[in-house]
Amino acid sequence: MQQQRNIVRTDDEVPVATNGPKGGGRIGAVRQRSQTRNPLTKTWTKRGPDGKFMDGKKDGTPFKGVRKER
Repeated sequence: MQQQRNIVRTDDEVPVATNGPKGGGRIGAVRQRSQTRNPLTKTWTKRGPDGKFMDGKKDGTPFKGVRKER
């Protein structure tokens, strides 16, 4: 037979998930990547360090933190 345990916890005992320290993210542009706008589809496309296209955005806004090609 299994025994049932009544576990009573107060708010002090419950572990709480927290975010990390502020400002720990990226500063400036992502290196070795660039983005260009496709005039036909009017979307932004990201290019990797080897020159191949990596990803495209559907909403028409540029990628954050990726430099723009001229």
